[in-house]
Amino acid sequence: MRNTSLLKQLPILTLGMCAVMLVGCSSDKTIGASADRQYDKPAGCPQPPSDARGVLTLSPGTVKKATNVCFEPVTASYGGKPAKIIWGSTSPLGPFTAELTNQDGSPALVAVRGRTGTQMTLQQGSARIAVNFNVNAMDVKSEVKTADISTSTNFKGSVTIPPLRGLNYLDSRGRGSDVGYDEALGLYASEGEYAEEATKESAEREVEDGELELQVQTVDVQTGTVAGNFISKQPTGLAALKGELEIKGRFIGTFQ
Repeated sequence: MRNTSLLKQLPILTLGMCAVMLVGCSSDKTIGASADRQYDKPAGCPQPPSDARGVLTLSPGTVKKATNVCFEPVTASYGGKPAKIIWGSTSPLGPFTAELTNQDGSPALVAVRGRTGTQMTLQQGSARIAVNFNVNAMDVKSEVKTADISTSTNFKGSVTIPPLRGLNYLDSRGRGSDVGYDEALGLYASEGEYAEEATKESAEREVEDGELELQVQTVDVQTGTVAGNFISKQPTGLAALKGELEIKGRFIGTFQ
């Protein structure tokens, strides 16, 4: 009798534990939900000290390296119209390694290696747009001849945008359906009836160039932390969605 009574109470006990602990008893179905979310806050780049307004001096020949550079997208537009980031804002770009140098009397920043690209999904009206946000081969330079990096320093330069795979690629989130694929294809034969199609696919995967601007907002001399805002103007990385993509956000890195 005692065991039977306990079995009857188990469902009630389970519901009570879910209500109190709120752990493992529900799932986040929100658009853009990510496993990176902790305590109901999206993962992002570290926040710099708000009062850091120092000056970091780069003497000729000096190289300062950061292994924790992070870019966090905040807003986006496609074709000159605002677009909402529905997947990608909870997964910032990085960490990757970059180097600060004194190049011909001006500070220069280049990406060396690491996670310099991430796929994102934008929503514009009812349309979902797959894009490849990337700072691969980042090479930006201050336009002012000075050895100092301060809150008035702006970097401008180029990035290389490797393409998302072609229309026949089924990516992990099924976003290819939005641009009209009908099947997934493997490697094409190099000769015969598939040669022409193979050439077409290769053309759709050409590497393109983008522009990147960094606006330094804080410089912590004690730690070597440089942070600020970025504006990236680049192609989407997908041949079927031509048009300029603009992404704005913030960046941070600790250079030692």
